[in-house]
Amino acid sequence: MQNSELIHNSVLLLLSMTPLSLLTINILGNIFPKFNPRHGKTTTICTNITGILTKKELEISTIYFDKYKAKLESSDQLVEVENIETKDLVKLDKKHLQNDEAIQLIAQINQLVDHEKTIDYERKIKKFLDHKNFSRKEVHKKFEILEKIPSKEKKFSTVVVRNKDSKEIFAYSKGNALDLLEICTRALINNKKVELTTQKKRKLRKRIEKMNEKGQKVFAYCYRGLPKKRLNKYSESFTEKEFTYIGNINFEYPIKYEVKEEIQRLQKAGIKIYLLSRIKERNSVAIAKELEIVNPKYFEAIDGNYLENLSDRKILKMLNNKEKDYIFDELDTKQEHRIKTLLKLSGQHVSTPKAKEKGFKDLLENIKRGRKLEFNRRKVLLHSLSFKISSTLLIVLSIFLKTPLPFSIATIILLDLFLNLSQEVTIREDI
Repeated sequence: MQNSELIHNSVLLLLSMTPLSLLTINILGNIFPKFNPRHGKTTTICTNITGILTKKELEISTIYFDKYKAKLESSDQLVEVENIETKDLVKLDKKHLQNDEAIQLIAQINQLVDHEKTIDYERKIKKFLDHKNFSRKEVHKKFEILEKIPSKEKKFSTVVVRNKDSKEIFAYSKGNALDLLEICTRALINNKKVELTTQKKRKLRKRIEKMNEKGQKVFAYCYRGLPKKRLNKYSESFTEKEFTYIGNINFEYPIKYEVKEEIQRLQKAGIKIYLLSRIKERNSVAIAKELEIVNPKYFEAIDGNYLENLSDRKILKMLNNKEKDYIFDELDTKQEHRIKTLLKLSGQHVSTPKAKEKGFKDLLENIKRGRKLEFNRRKVLLHSLSFKISSTLLIVLSIFLKTPLPFSIATIILLDLFLNLSQEVTIREDI
């Protein structure tokens, strides 16, 4: 056998044994991926909350004032107002609501009282109460700030103001609803100061606590009339007592309820979901319960500070308990990475939905397709191997028997790249 013939036959044999179609599929799949096939191996999902399960920012959900509860409609212009006592409902234009005396008082306090930790909330409230008479310029035309009570160690702020026309002096406060409720002895009902009896105060406290349990941030507003004679100094002990409770504005992260169905389907597929949240525990827990991500009777919430005190061994032991659900909240990027790394060390295949509108839906589709692809991969491999074995045997027999070769180099390449490739792509993409 001449050298050229030997080289030709060796190349032909090498090509007959090389799965060119499979190599081409893998190369093209990496260059033009329709989805990440590794998602098919997913056993665990780690997801953030904001931007994936909810919208990215807190939004005003409800306003409680007088004996009413106002809820924003999706248009942001219509407001559904419910009488808490009679349960009667009415829809009002937002501008009509702004004419209410209690709402006007809330708007004034919102402009006059500042707190360094609540700037973003104040901006949203100002936007909702957008009215020329509520602008900072107009409010400060009407009132003069006499003193600001220090608020660094408290969850609410207080200022003493004087009406420039009537010369009346008031103490205005806003902030954490439960804290402010403690210094209130009256409530504003029907534009009158009504005594807050122990029973009424307890009822109001329970309502606020229920809102907090739902993950809502509750801002309350209250005020107190002070003697007309101006003092040189308004102390905290003198000013912050016997207030009248006006109402509260509630914030929450609007939940994307459309992801609930995808979550249920993932859980049915045996995939465990962990929440790696950057927001506070009560918000994280409320959202997890609402979307039924955790078993409300058997779960634990762990914040970033507590996580720092746990060893990797302890965390791994927790994560290996698949019956129990965990919510990790108030985490930073490093802590999120630590949880994902430990899950991978425990043998889990971890996936993360992207922070976009269809993050969970796309991930679910990728997992479904990836699992089907893994199943079909065996069919593709069997098809490729059967062709390779048969063609290699034919060539070996032809060389051994010194009969004409059944394939040329070009024929082998064409058959593999066109006939086999098309059939294997069909099998592979049948997902």
